[in-house]
Amino acid sequence: MTDAKLDRRIFHLKGLILSDLKRQWTNSEMAKVSHISPPHLQYLFKKHLSVTPNAFLINARLEKAAELLLTTDFLIVKEVGFEVGFTSDSHFTRTFKIKYGFTPTEFRKRYWDSKQLRPTVCD
Repeated sequence: MTDAKLDRRIFHLKGLILSDLKRQWTNSEMAKVSHISPPHLQYLFKKHLSVTPNAFLINARLEKAAELLLTTDFLIVKEVGFEVGFTSDSHFTRTFKIKYGFTPTEFRKRYWDSKQLRPTVCD
């Protein structure tokens, strides 16, 4: 569903979550900042985004982590997980592997290895 068709409360909350992935969001806190009850928050997220608020948060964290793994070489994997709001290395690694099929370390290594194998054009 496009953002233009989102319930305004969900649109606002989605923006807050994406701008502060490090924050330890709870369903109660998300509902409170949206001025709706936790069950109604669950309902609206499922209706508009087809996922629960927690699943949205985890997916957003994983997507940002993948981006950081591919675009930074100064952050170690543990720091990447922390930057996107995971408080446990093992939980970050396990969750990342479920989504992408590789651990964060393997994901980064495969990307950088593939970049090195590409031929470059020389003058």
